[in-house]
Amino acid sequence: MTTGTRRNIHGLVDELAVAAFNRFFVRGRKFFRESSESLGFEEHLHGVELELPEFGGEGYFEVKARSRAVDLDPAFRVAQWKGTGHPTVIYHHGMFEQPFDGGFDQVFPLKKIAVPANLIVLRAPFNQSHRQFLAAVREASNVTVMFAAFIKLTEGLLARLREADNRRIIVTGLSMGGFVTNLHRAYFNTADAYIPMLAGTGRAESSRQRLSASRRSPFARP
Repeated sequence: MTTGTRRNIHGLVDELAVAAFNRFFVRGRKFFRESSESLGFEEHLHGVELELPEFGGEGYFEVKARSRAVDLDPAFRVAQWKGTGHPTVIYHHGMFEQPFDGGFDQVFPLKKIAVPANLIVLRAPFNQSHRQFLAAVREASNVTVMFAAFIKLTEGLLARLREADNRRIIVTGLSMGGFVTNLHRAYFNTADAYIPMLAGTGRAESSRQRLSASRRSPFARP
């Protein structure tokens, strides 16, 4: 990406990151190399069934889930629980992020800053390891159902939180997680606020803005 006649340094960083990803991780294992066929997104969305575990505090929770074609393995981590009187943030991780909550821990460094909110980070299906993810994306239908299950899990958690009288629920995410945030807004729109990050076409400019914003966290103590 260029800004006038000068290359945006953040665009260059993005290009180098993509080149490294393709060279060292993907190599010959291209997306959709076995099949580019898939049901429509709404068909996958309606076909995903979830069974949420009970939770009332912090911890890591596996979720029983299935689509019409395959068993799924989403999960979520309640990183911080302050109770129903506080806002709740539901966070979606980025693509190929290992561990799945690594980016979340950077956005919300709880050992360094006080965050006055309940914090929940979700793990998409097929994201327990790099190998599992790369095996799944050989088929387009797996990617479609991954997104569908991701937002279906978000909606299930929202409904559970509303039942427990939680208010002020914010849905957010980074990169792929930002796109999932937008999809939940488009199909359900049941959260109180949506904050997609790096989820548009101006990726380099978004990177610059995120770097600037990270230097002045709204949760940091004065």
